[in-house]
Order: sequence, then structure tokens, then C-alpha cells
Amino acid sequence: KPNKNYQITEIKELQNENLMNYLQQRGLSEMVYPLIREVHFKIGDKNQNLYAIGFENNSGGWELRNSFYKGSVLKKDVSVIRLNQESDDRFNNKNVVVFEGFMDLLSFVEMKRFFKGDVLVMNSIALLNKTKEHLKNYSEIHLFLDNDQAGKVCKDEILKTFPKANDCSEIYSEHKDLNEFLIERIKKESEILHQKEQNGQQQNVQGFKRRR
Repeated sequence: KPNKNYQITEIKELQNENLMNYLQQRGLSEMVYPLIREVHFKIGDKNQNLYAIGFENNSGGWELRNSFYKGSVLKKDVSVIRLNQESDDRFNNKNVVVFEGFMDLLSFVEMKRFFKGDVLVMNSIALLNKTKEHLKNYSEIHLFLDNDQAGKVCKDEILKTFPKANDCSEIYSEHKDLNEFLIERIKKESEILHQKEQNGQQQNVQGFKRRR
């Protein structure tokens, strides 16, 4: 449960280098910045000013993340966001993609930059019933839930209610979640690029020797 002693002191666009570096470590670029905020807060009577990446939910509460901390402030709720669509499309959209946490949403946006549709972030599997209420508004549902036991139970419950929902967890079946999959993919791409650069340097050296 959110700690009632939390006090938000400032909410602004992302500027803190530590938070930017944290996102970079999670495989996320500046492209996801519009979806998040930099939240400064205090706990209890302590004068220490804490800060974290903030992701807002439908009730004005915030999910908070940094390198050392994972929590929430104010009221807990799901987050529903419309991506790359005009506001006039809101009554016509029947497409939604579902995530447990906002880091997976940001990973999805990083990989699918031109996706058009709604995204729903549960923010907690305890909000499963509220999630299912929102999903009644959609005819096309895509699930990107975690591959741990809790995520599988959650997925099964949603599929029981919405049998036509599409389970996309096979895409990252060897990883706990979509963000872990993204980090590993970036790592592999970097290794391949590094190997190509090394091979190119070796070929240049060999060609130089032959020209002599």
C-alpha cells in the first residue's frame, strides 16, 4: 500500500542525469521521456529530498522507480494511455496492449515506435478486476504480462474472461518480462556490431599488408 507519509515536492520533465542513466541501463532512450516525469518527494519528517522516475495512473497517483527504489505514491490505480492517435479517435479505438508495469510499456514503445492504440498498465496484479473492467471496452486485446508465476496466473484469469485475447509472452519466453528481453536484445546487437567492426579492422590491416 502507498505510504501515507509521502509528500510530493515537485513534478517536472525528466532532467536528472542519474534517472536518465538508469533508463539507458534499462535499454530506454529519450523517446520514452514524454510518457514519464521526474518526481521529487519526501518521506515522513525527513528533510532528505528523494527523486525518481514517475508514471501517473488514472487516479493521479504515481508509480516511482530509480536504481534503488520501487514504490508508489498517493492512490493506486491502473494507467490507460492513448498512443499516436488523435483525440477524436478515442471512441473508435478497439485495440489495447496490456502490461503489468510501466517499464514494460516503455520497452514496448521503444520497440514499436509507431504503434497506434491504447495501452493499459496494471501497476499491480492486485488491480486485476479493475483491469478486466477496462478491457470490456476493447475487441482486440494483446497481453505482455510477466513470465513469472504471478504473471501467468494473471494472464490465465484474463484469458478466461476474454478467450480471444492474444498472449504475446512467447516473444520473450526466455526472459522474465519485456524489459529484460529488450536489454538482452540490445546487448546482442552491440556484440554483433562490435564483432563486425573488429572483422573490418582485420581486413583493412590484411589489405594494407598485401598492398605493400
